[in-house]
Amino acid sequence: MKISKQSLTIDFNLFIVFIFLMFAMVIWKVYHIAFVEGEQLKKLQNSLEKRNVPIPAQRGTIFSDDGKVLSAEIKRYLLEIDWKAQGINKTLLKENIDSLSLLLSRNLKDKSPKEYKKYILDIYNGKVSSDRVVKLSNVRVSHTNLKEIKKYPFFNLGRNKTGLLTKEYLYRDKPFGKLASRTIGEVFGSEGKGGSCGLELYYDSLLKGTPGVSVRTKVGNRYIHIEERNAIEGGDVYTTINVEIQDLAEQILQSKLEQLEAENGLLVLMEVKTGEIKAIVNLILCADGTYQENRNIAVSDQIEPGSTFKVASLIAALESGKVKLTDHFYCEKGLWKPFRNFPPITDANRNHGGYETLSVEEIIWNSSNIGIAKMIEKAFGDNPAKFVEALYKMNVNTPIDIHIPGFGKPHIKHPKDEDAHWSGTSLYWMSFGYELEMTAINTLAFYNAIANNGKFISPILVRKTISKEMDTQGEIYETEHYEETSVINPKICSKRTIRSVQEVLRGVVTDGTGKAANSKIVEIAGKTGTAQISQGSYGHSKSKHNVSFCGYFPAKKPKYTGIVIIGTPHIGYASGGTMAGSVFRDLAESIVSNEFIKGE
Repeated sequence: MKISKQSLTIDFNLFIVFIFLMFAMVIWKVYHIAFVEGEQLKKLQNSLEKRNVPIPAQRGTIFSDDGKVLSAEIKRYLLEIDWKAQGINKTLLKENIDSLSLLLSRNLKDKSPKEYKKYILDIYNGKVSSDRVVKLSNVRVSHTNLKEIKKYPFFNLGRNKTGLLTKEYLYRDKPFGKLASRTIGEVFGSEGKGGSCGLELYYDSLLKGTPGVSVRTKVGNRYIHIEERNAIEGGDVYTTINVEIQDLAEQILQSKLEQLEAENGLLVLMEVKTGEIKAIVNLILCADGTYQENRNIAVSDQIEPGSTFKVASLIAALESGKVKLTDHFYCEKGLWKPFRNFPPITDANRNHGGYETLSVEEIIWNSSNIGIAKMIEKAFGDNPAKFVEALYKMNVNTPIDIHIPGFGKPHIKHPKDEDAHWSGTSLYWMSFGYELEMTAINTLAFYNAIANNGKFISPILVRKTISKEMDTQGEIYETEHYEETSVINPKICSKRTIRSVQEVLRGVVTDGTGKAANSKIVEIAGKTGTAQISQGSYGHSKSKHNVSFCGYFPAKKPKYTGIVIIGTPHIGYASGGTMAGSVFRDLAESIVSNEFIKGE
């Protein structure tokens, strides 16, 4: 059969048209899926969208020694209105708007009744925002307050008829305000960032807990949360702080700082046998004239202790066997220049004739720099390294960590240290607490060893922690961990020396520079200190001092050891006895009067 050329041309043209139509249909289908059906598919996808959403864990609680809450997580609620809620009865709203506005104004105190009336009506009429949910107030209310607000006229009709909603927020709260504030610590404002200082920071991994996970599924216009893993709330920390003693300590110290117009002050009190810290106060004068806990200076600051260090020198001298309590030293009438090219050593009363010959006891009672320097010269003048090693043997240079981040470390140089800057006068100046650095906690722990008959234990701030974990069955179980008292040195010196030093420290209070610390209610033993504050390469300031008192009570059967340091008092003559010693006495008497211990 013969096919004409014309017929072939027609068939070919039809084929081309067919291919073109098929191609056009494919393009149309792609367009339709992408731009028509695609939008519907996206909406369907969004309506079924699943996302993992973290469930915040409730932060654990910090407690006092008797179980009082020092820091805990609390809930606050933000009030919102869903003004498009289907059940809203605007007639009832108008009938109750006046009383509702009045009660909200009295409760929240951020708007007048008139302002609330206009604002509420504007919300429900869609004039405030096109958003469906609008804030009623910026005030975040407590759970108790929220329950009260829900009873107000109109709001008492329930969520569906009023559109009243709440948004929950977690806050860290300290029921006792600034009490031991820096020691307890703070948390960062942003959720999930944890502790920023103090115990809140040190125990952050325990306190913050473990977040859970929920799946957020969107069905239509609503999200449904399905928990896949429950959150595990944070563990708890039980401190040794006693709220009543802490409160007494803060009041007494702050009153003295205000009286003296001092730049800062600290007070720490610990139990002799257990090492438990019952009060720790750190007050710093702020620009607005108030005293606040901005830094934990009792733990962090390394300072030259001054005369409170003479007791360590006394023990070293007595233990050397070259000095006895019955020895006497000539104190040069208040000014002694052992080296021609170095500044002289002076006593506080040099302008009033100074001291002549004093016994070892009297040297400590009267806090003679010349006396203690001559005592140490006799014991260690031929070998200064042995003096430093005697101090090391007493562990006065041992760092003490009470679980407060940023704790300072003592620095007591040795003649053989490369960077010691040891000079001919170093032995003498170190004997009365210069050319070395101590923290208040270290000085406190050393004096506690004396009160504890030579047993040197580490102060502790936390007695117990409770961690919380989940087992394989999804049940939460708790594990308790107890902090044991750490013995740093079972015997810092001989019993004979300890008994002698205890008698000397009682004499400081009855017959020496610590008379202001003497009490008719409870016997106190301790040592005063008045140290010029170092200005670095400029030497020591003659107008700025740290005045201190460190001791224990009752003297015969010690229950507590404490330290008070007042920085740069601007009123009165700088004196460790009259300034810091009087604070120590007032606290000791308050503790006895409030029956925390019985008087002697």
